[in-house]
Amino acid sequence: MKENLKQLVEAYVLEHTSEAEHLLVELGKIPAPSHQEGRRAEFCRDWLILQGAKDVEIDRANNVICRIHCEHPEGLVAFMAHTDIVFPDQDRLQMRLEGRKLYAPGIGDDTANLVNLLMAAKYLLKYEPDLKMGFLIIANSCEEGLGNLEGSKEIFRVYGDRIKVSYSFDCYLSQCISTAVGSYRYKITAKTAGGHSWKKFGCPNAIQVLCALVEKLYQLKVPEEPKTTYNVGYFNGGTTVNAIAQEASMLFEFRSVSQKCLQDMDLKLREITEDFSGAFSIDMELLGIRQGKGAVDLNELEKFTRQSIKIIKEFYHGELNLEAASTDSNIPLSRGICANTIGTVAGDGAHTREEWIDLDSLPAGMKIALSLMLYYTELAD
Repeated sequence: MKENLKQLVEAYVLEHTSEAEHLLVELGKIPAPSHQEGRRAEFCRDWLILQGAKDVEIDRANNVICRIHCEHPEGLVAFMAHTDIVFPDQDRLQMRLEGRKLYAPGIGDDTANLVNLLMAAKYLLKYEPDLKMGFLIIANSCEEGLGNLEGSKEIFRVYGDRIKVSYSFDCYLSQCISTAVGSYRYKITAKTAGGHSWKKFGCPNAIQVLCALVEKLYQLKVPEEPKTTYNVGYFNGGTTVNAIAQEASMLFEFRSVSQKCLQDMDLKLREITEDFSGAFSIDMELLGIRQGKGAVDLNELEKFTRQSIKIIKEFYHGELNLEAASTDSNIPLSRGICANTIGTVAGDGAHTREEWIDLDSLPAGMKIALSLMLYYTELAD
């Protein structure tokens, strides 16, 4: 990075660090379950308008989209961070500060990354540097769990191949992700006639049927390379202690960095469930698919990722984590578009109510986010 550009970035971040912390506290208290991100979306839209955004909207998927010179002939670069968190809370989220550790559900995944996206976007809106591409600044919905990346899918449905490259700010400092972990998620339900536990003893029990199915599924052999996994993450059913369960259901997913392995796993799942027969029924409902990497140019992706790493190393001096993950970048990668997911905050405890971030890590992350944006301006020449 040019020294004068680095100094510009550092000066901006120094001036706006306290503002970023205040924004994090404000935003981090707003509940935002997947598919119910409306309050956060409105907050982000209104905040961007206050910073001078002229073209910003909330789309039908609850994505907040701030467009900057999107008529640019060279196409668009997308910068994203997701608004949703894994918890279903509808009341304001509890938050506490211990020293420089800020605790709150979803505070790192992905609220602090979202703040760094917004603060970097503020620079563009305030100083209006000359752009080499059009910019999409996106606070997107539905990244978590059964949100199934619907926000990201909607962005790429609308803008398609006009987006030439994409960045998602997610996860923790040190992470730079260029390999997508795809997944299939199913709800599997067993149904039986049920009956009284004494009078109908021996009749099929929906819980027992599913337990036998789980045992069979957990005998599946999966390759270590490319890494492929499966998991039963939720199980419920039955009514009371003295009734043979008439219905039980579970949530089952499998993941892989290989689309072929995902398809093979889907076939094996269907073969196993079809082999189960008796005085019961088994129904499978596909809850969602997260696509893996598609026909992306691997040389271009490697070059693109090297540039991201170069910028990250300007402001983060630890060892980098380049492992695969399942993030919003799955969608552009599945469409053959170069994409990275980059962490911009230090912390731990993701997907727990004890999640925390180190407030002192915000400036480094903000510098990374802003530098990635300024790479696509005349300032970088």
